[in-house]
Amino acid sequence: MGKPDEAKSRLLEIREKYPYGKEYDTALLMLSRLYRNEGESDRAVSLLKELVFRRTPDKNALKELETIILDAEQRNPEEFLKLWNSVGRWFFEPSRSDFLLKVAKGLRSEVKPFLELYAWLLKNGSYNEKVRSRLALANFFADFGDAETASKYIQGIQLKSHRDALLRIRAKIYLLNAEYQKASDAVTSIKNIKQDDIVLLSSALKHAKDTGKAVDFYERALNRAGGPAKEYIKLADMLYETGRRSDAVKYYGTAVSINPGAKDKSAGTGNDMQWAYYRLSILSSDEKSGDALSAIRQGGDILSGFAGAGLKEHAIKERISRIF
Repeated sequence: MGKPDEAKSRLLEIREKYPYGKEYDTALLMLSRLYRNEGESDRAVSLLKELVFRRTPDKNALKELETIILDAEQRNPEEFLKLWNSVGRWFFEPSRSDFLLKVAKGLRSEVKPFLELYAWLLKNGSYNEKVRSRLALANFFADFGDAETASKYIQGIQLKSHRDALLRIRAKIYLLNAEYQKASDAVTSIKNIKQDDIVLLSSALKHAKDTGKAVDFYERALNRAGGPAKEYIKLADMLYETGRRSDAVKYYGTAVSINPGAKDKSAGTGNDMQWAYYRLSILSSDEKSGDALSAIRQGGDILSGFAGAGLKEHAIKERISRIF
């Protein structure tokens, strides 16, 4: 019998012999930790509930439950929601607001508990926690397409205190209101770039008037944060349209290196990749152009037909060059 098994045996014995008092509570808490470490969170929670469902919940048990809840949020969303619905009410006190903000992020896909928790935080949290809650709610409603409600939540929040978060929300609101240049300007003012910002900017650039600064920002952001192949293709398209063809070739090449399968239709990327190969075929040297056309030809749609014709033309050119 290993040490954990020996410890469990002794703790279970204490639980049976001393069903009341500090020894009992300590045994339950230690047992719950052993079960949690072994991945048996259900058994751990069952023991902790005995310590929590009292007139005065055990603080150490609540702390242990916090750990289990946050672990479930990362590992198993279904288990996380089940846990929160079961024991969440015991955590509604101002001293646990920081923990509640972490829980709220995990509840975003569950609209009712998500909104209920943030409503409580808006009423009972500290000033900073209230601001963070307003930003989270504004972002939620902006993503939901409700620009008016999102705008109400960010009223009065100072830009310098939550600069990037506020700029992202403003950009989403501007996009919803078809104010594309303002959306572009907001995104290009963000300091710490994330991949989602690149997607946001690409949406704004479709209709923005002054795209020069935004395209440069888009390029820097992709080089810093990275992104899916389709974002590199969008950047390459914009560079191509502004006459920067050598740079366009570079980013079409980056896109096909991320996802080299022109036939791959998963996640809607197949047509994007064929387009990237097509652009490479017309912008590259003969050898690289032939490679790109070969990749397109595998796709099985209208572009593959053009690629087949292009390959024949490429082969004829090669034969002529050999003769002469």
